[in-house]
Amino acid sequence: MDSSRVIGRTAFFPGHPRGREIKSWIFNHGQRWDISSWAILDDDRDMEELTPQLVKTDFRVGLTLPHVDAALKLMRQVLVGPGWWSPAERKEEHGTTQTQKQEV
Repeated sequence: MDSSRVIGRTAFFPGHPRGREIKSWIFNHGQRWDISSWAILDDDRDMEELTPQLVKTDFRVGLTLPHVDAALKLMRQVLVGPGWWSPAERKEEHGTTQTQKQEV
């Protein structure tokens, strides 16, 4: 893989759900990259409230065409309203980012 195309990586929070690591990355970088739609491709299930964006892969098989199709479908959706957040609505608390849901 061309490393110049990698825009970042998630932090590792030992003992915490994988979704919290992804959520932290989005909060810290989402505004810079103007993220309005996205998908998670991962072989873990512990995504907490990010589960609707998960395309669950299998570490024994890797990424398959159905995974890519599912991710593209998710990325065609623009995320707004309940379940989504903006940097202006977040609060920092004890080193983790919390959100306030936006009502539409």
